[in-house]
Amino acid sequence: MAIKGLALRAPTRGTILSTQDDPRNMTNPDPSQTPKVQRNEAIDVLKGIGITFVLLNHCFARGSRKFLGMSVEDDPILYAINRAIHFAVPVFLFISCALLARSLAKRFDIGKYAKSRARKTLVPYLVASLLYFLWANGNPFTTAWDWQRLGVNLLTGKSSFHLYFTVVLLQAGVAIPFLISLSNGKKWSIPVAFGAGIAAQLAVYAAQRAFFGWQNPGSVLLWYILPLVLGIAVGMDTESTVKLRKYLPHLGVATLAGLLVYVWVSVGKFFEHPGTSDQINGSYAIFTATLSLFLWTIAQEWPKGIARQYFNAIGKVSLPVFLVHPFVMSLAGGPRLTNIFLAIPGGWIFYFLTIVSVSYGFAVAFSKLGVGRWVLGQGPLFNRMKPAAVKAG
Repeated sequence: MAIKGLALRAPTRGTILSTQDDPRNMTNPDPSQTPKVQRNEAIDVLKGIGITFVLLNHCFARGSRKFLGMSVEDDPILYAINRAIHFAVPVFLFISCALLARSLAKRFDIGKYAKSRARKTLVPYLVASLLYFLWANGNPFTTAWDWQRLGVNLLTGKSSFHLYFTVVLLQAGVAIPFLISLSNGKKWSIPVAFGAGIAAQLAVYAAQRAFFGWQNPGSVLLWYILPLVLGIAVGMDTESTVKLRKYLPHLGVATLAGLLVYVWVSVGKFFEHPGTSDQINGSYAIFTATLSLFLWTIAQEWPKGIARQYFNAIGKVSLPVFLVHPFVMSLAGGPRLTNIFLAIPGGWIFYFLTIVSVSYGFAVAFSKLGVGRWVLGQGPLFNRMKPAAVKAG
C-alpha cells in the first residue's frame, strides 16, 4: 500500500541513498537472474563510526580502571574525555530512524516492514539477551521468579549493559510508521523537526523529574525524541544531504559548541559548579543531534583513505560487533591478559585494538555461518527463494 500524495524527486548528486535507491538495482536486463543488492558505502561508514565509538567509550571506561588505576568518575580529565566520546547511541538511533523512514516513504507496506524489523532486530536481540542472561546467571529457570527476572531483562535490555539500545530501536521501529502515517507521507521540515524535537525532549526531561520517575529512562524511546524526529525528517527527504551541505560550516560550529557546553556542565561537579540534569541532558541532546546531521552530510566524501576502508568494513558487521563486544571485553579482562597489556608500553591502546580486532573477526566469521545468518535475519528461513521468471518463447 503506497502513501497517497507522496512524491519523492529523483535523488541528486551527494544525496545519501538507501541500498534500494542505487540505480543499478532498478533494472534487471536478465529476468532469469536476481540483481545483486548493492550496499551503500556512506551508510556503512556512518555505522562504522558509530560502532567504533561504542567500543572506544566502553574500553576507555574499563581501561582507565585497569591500566590507570582510577575510574573516569574520579578524574576531571578522564571524565571530560569519556563524555566527549559518548555520542554513539543517539547517532546510531538517528541513522536507523532515517533509513527506516526512507524505506517506508518509498513503500508503506506494514506487513513487509514488520517482518523486516522482526528478523533484523527482534530475533538478534532475543538471542543475545538470552545468551547474556544465561552467561551471567547460569541456568536458573527453576522458579517463577527466575522467569519473571528474565522477562524484566527482556523488556528493559538489562541482560547486558549495552542491550538497552536494541530495546529503544525496537520501540522506534513501532513508532516510525505511526508518525509517518500521521503526516500522510508528507516531508518533515528539518529545522522544524529540530526545534520541535528539542522542545519535546526538554518536556520529557521535566516530566521524568516530576511524574514518570523511570528507573531506566535510557531504555525508553521518549528519552531520544530528538534523534527520532530528526531521523524521520532526514530520511523522508531524499535531498536532505544536498540541503544540509549548504549549512555544513554552521553544523560544524554548532557541534563543537554543543560538545564544549556538554563537557563543561558535565565536569562541573569537579569544580563546584555542577550542572543540573536538564543542562547535562539538554546539551547532550543538542550536541549529538548536530553531530548526527554533520556526519550524515559529509559521509559521502569523508573520511578518505584507510580510515574510510576501516569504517566501511566494520560498519558492514556493526550489529554482530555491537552484540558480542562485551563478551570479548570480559574475556580480555582476566588477570593474565591484563598483566600482559600492563607490561606493554601503551597497553591501553593494544587492549582497545584487541577488542576491536577480536570482535570484528568474530562478527565476520559469525555472519558467514548458517546459524549466524539466521540470528542476524539473513538466513534461509528469512530469505525465501523467488520463483524463476518464465522466459517468453
